[in-house]
Amino acid sequence: MRRDLVVSRVTLCLVRQRILEPLLERFKSLDELQNALAEFPDRFIEVIGPFVCKRLGLFDSLNPWIFHNALQHRDAGQDTVHVMPYSRTLLISLCLLAASMPAAAQGDAERVSLFSEISFDNEPETAKQASAEPYGSKDTRFYMLGTTLAPDFTGNVDASIHGQYTYFLIDDFEVGVEAAFWGFFQENNTVGLSSSLVMRYHFYQARRWSAFAELGIGVLIATDNVPDDGTNFNLMPRAGAGITYQLFEDRNTRLITGLRWHHISNARLAGEERNPARDAPGLYVGLLYEF
Repeated sequence: MRRDLVVSRVTLCLVRQRILEPLLERFKSLDELQNALAEFPDRFIEVIGPFVCKRLGLFDSLNPWIFHNALQHRDAGQDTVHVMPYSRTLLISLCLLAASMPAAAQGDAERVSLFSEISFDNEPETAKQASAEPYGSKDTRFYMLGTTLAPDFTGNVDASIHGQYTYFLIDDFEVGVEAAFWGFFQENNTVGLSSSLVMRYHFYQARRWSAFAELGIGVLIATDNVPDDGTNFNLMPRAGAGITYQLFEDRNTRLITGLRWHHISNARLAGEERNPARDAPGLYVGLLYEF
């Protein structure tokens, strides 16, 4: 008890020295001091009110009632000391509550600072952040532009520039179509166009990269026989594996690379003697763009 009494006396002395005496020195008379104190609640409501209501998560209910009505009564020239006693009492009580509790959840539970939130605007500012879907999410779509190089180690090299459109039917599984322009460097060089169906399953996902396995089948039409003893119409099955890597933190642009089985044959459509086929490892690289 004695300790509490000493603390109370010290507190009263500090209030008198730090608050009351400076106020009496500043104002010439008690009437002038009373008028200044009478205007304090309205300034308190105008400046501190929005911060308190936001801190308690009460913008939709209390703030319009306390803040706007207080300003309307003040602008109308009414006696602000007696117009809204209940509002002032409630707001001061809310200030004490706001000082003793954490900020109300706003989006991702961001901290609310008095100095950053005091504003004379009537409407609070809200920030919206668009969150991108994780790579491989269902219903996401990608376009790829890339190139393939496939040497068969007997002097023949197949190279292409291709574009792909893929769509994730379910999480981590995508299907798509590919169009490619080919150059076949063989005894009789030639070019051709192919169209393929591709499927990829991303069996491993990390924060910025994924690993996948792929299958596909396509058709090829060339201006000359491919291989040299084959036909100008061929089938192009494929199987392989690869990885993707997210290049930028703020968008889902990815590098894709992999190694696949590169095969060209006509499935004996022109007979066994016209189906020499070609097998080679196909190394490819490209860029994936989400849209």
